[in-house]
Amino acid sequence: MHTIDLAYVGRGLHEELVAHIADQQDYYADEGVHVALRDGCTWDEERLRRGATIGLGRALLSRLTSGIPWAALHVNTHRPLFWFLARPGLTSLADLAGRRLAVHAPHTAPGCFTRIVLRRAGLDPDRDIRTVVRSPGDYGMDLRRLHDGRIDAALVGSTMAPEAMAGEHGWRCWPGSATTSRSPP
Repeated sequence: MHTIDLAYVGRGLHEELVAHIADQQDYYADEGVHVALRDGCTWDEERLRRGATIGLGRALLSRLTSGIPWAALHVNTHRPLFWFLARPGLTSLADLAGRRLAVHAPHTAPGCFTRIVLRRAGLDPDRDIRTVVRSPGDYGMDLRRLHDGRIDAALVGSTMAPEAMAGEHGWRCWPGSATTSRSPP
């Protein structure tokens, strides 16, 4: 049996859950391979290329910024992976101008994609918004900061059930997809 290192390069269930379920259902064993799930968040791109990775965003970003060639298999979901949660009174991305927004660092894939979404909404992420950069996956901190008013909005992963959190706290919630044009409910 062959062993493959499968490295996740982000933080969140959407990057680990599928691999875990496939392992539990013996899908890998059926193909004659053993898959070792590894935390590749701090690995450099060359080390990542020696195995398989979960996390299209980082692969795409390293291809665009460093010219690193990747062979990619893209599997997508029918729901956005990231959502904007905002305090009451904010009804669109344009309303974030001058506000405090918790986001991933610009050099990360979610941070880069957030910047694209903000630009499509007519906002300059470096001038129009007061960004609060935080570690990937620290969405619990975002919820506390939203609740006590230290931030006005946050980009959070779908693992937080953002629509349910928004309903529970009276916040606004809308998809954080670079291709979405839906307005928040």
